[in-house]
Amino acid sequence: MTVSPVIQEFKATLDQIRQQEINRYLKNLTEEESQKGQVITKNIIQKDSEATRASTQAACQRGEAEQLSDVLRTLFNLEVRKEGAEA
Repeated sequence: MTVSPVIQEFKATLDQIRQQEINRYLKNLTEEESQKGQVITKNIIQKDSEATRASTQAACQRGEAEQLSDVLRTLFNLEVRKEGAEA
């Protein structure tokens, strides 16, 4: 099983949360502050996604990719289908 779709959906979910939170505070920020906030929060999401990708690669090497994918799906309510699942 490939875990790439799970990681992609995980990153998309984190980015959606990030954008929702940024939007909540935009009305109170200057344009410069808003741009800085976008950069900072995007970097946080990128680092978290990279850490998740590294953990996933390690899980693949241990033969535990499916279990980790299932945990990510459950924790973050991801909509990624398992391979072989009917549409």
